[in-house]
Amino acid sequence: MIVFFMIRLRLAWRLVRVIVHLLVGLLTCAPVFPRARRRLREAATRRWSRRLLGICGVRVEAFGAAALEHALFVANHISWLDIFVINSVYPCRFVAKAEIRAWPVLGWLADAAGTVFLARGNRRELRHIFKGLVAVLEQGERVAFFPEGTVGTRAKCCLSTPTCSRRRSTRK
Repeated sequence: MIVFFMIRLRLAWRLVRVIVHLLVGLLTCAPVFPRARRRLREAATRRWSRRLLGICGVRVEAFGAAALEHALFVANHISWLDIFVINSVYPCRFVAKAEIRAWPVLGWLADAAGTVFLARGNRRELRHIFKGLVAVLEQGERVAFFPEGTVGTRAKCCLSTPTCSRRRSTRK
């Protein structure tokens, strides 16, 4: 009985810490991100993501060659923590489904972090989004997306990146 109570207490404490951390992120994004240079935004994103992962008991180890300043990351989406694992090592602008923008709090935070929103099923918008992503890459930023969230069933993505770093995350 005591063990069960301690587990619930620990989970409740972790939830409170995540909520407070989310609020700190909102308070940082609102005044700082619109005026900050890319390096400052990346440092803040990296630090915030690492702290969130620490609260959740996730340790990230990065090894291999360093990522390019402007790179396209393609990954399998396993958990909601994937975004923060990638951002804790190489802050990126993510491509996400447009519905996320409407989510309370998290949608605003994703938008403030520079997420590119894509309306699924809208092939006309795909060309516009592609041009925007190319512009972001040309500006020296990184872009990441999860291909299973793609617009159509015929869409294929073939990338060969020999300098791609391997990442491994483990739960403490």
